[in-house]
Amino acid sequence: EYHRTDQRRIQKFNLPSEPLLENEGAKLKRLRTGRQREERPEPTVAPANTNPLLVWSSEEDAELSRMAEKYGKSWKACLDNSAILREKFHTLRDKSGRDRLRRRWHKIATQDE
Repeated sequence: EYHRTDQRRIQKFNLPSEPLLENEGAKLKRLRTGRQREERPEPTVAPANTNPLLVWSSEEDAELSRMAEKYGKSWKACLDNSAILREKFHTLRDKSGRDRLRRRWHKIATQDE
């Protein structure tokens, strides 16, 4: 047995008079409230490592290797004397930038072995 307003809507929209299935009950509820199903866009998946501070190009790796050969493990000198590396870490404090250089250098060094 349906509510009186539901019975009117069933007649108005030519819905079947037999009991509704679960999903059809949701349709009837939308008709009752006047809401239509909203189209939802497909979720987009962001590519991994979109942060430019985390992604290193081969040019940046080569620059880091060149600076490490020239200045040794003086990461401050490497950062201060390389325009490419300064540009990459211009938003960070000096110590944080130097720490990232050190970690990247160790990662490159272990990959070469």
